[in-house]
Amino acid sequence: MKRKYISVIIILTLLACVDKKNEAIKRQDQFKTISFATGGCYGKCPFLAIQIDSSLTYKFYGGRYTEKQGFFTAKVTQGFWDSLNIKMEQAKFKQLDTLYNASVDDMSIESYFTYGQIRKPLYGQEMDLPDNIRSVFYWLMDSYKKLQLTKVDTLLFETKIQFGQGPIPPPKIIKFTPPEIVE
Repeated sequence: MKRKYISVIIILTLLACVDKKNEAIKRQDQFKTISFATGGCYGKCPFLAIQIDSSLTYKFYGGRYTEKQGFFTAKVTQGFWDSLNIKMEQAKFKQLDTLYNASVDDMSIESYFTYGQIRKPLYGQEMDLPDNIRSVFYWLMDSYKKLQLTKVDTLLFETKIQFGQGPIPPPKIIKFTPPEIVE
């Protein structure tokens, strides 16, 4: 009887490991980098930026209306990174549009998702975002409060909105022709 019980436990343990392995295999869209920033509103919306990559490096900038101001780094756990990836997949990030900005008086958001060879931007206003991605962003916005952050002098971010600059579109080449000089 005891052997049957132990055998059942071993089999269940092996099945659980196989399920986790299959889950990792199914999730082929593993992110390389997730960048997210908010740029305030007409109220007290935070100016912050968070960038996390697959090496588990977490960068944070806290500006106006955040609990911590300045530049910080941290290491997140593999569990945190996996949770973020799963949340993004459940939010169906591939089907998201690039722009959600029908309103102007709520929190501005700029984000970039890099997976494989693809870099997908998403710009918008908080209340114009679909509920599924907005809840992921809320979760991400609070993540810095639960981490052991180390203050640093400065960091570079892919996003710009956290500094009050708004999303910066790619540069366009403008041909300039000087006016003719009439003498």
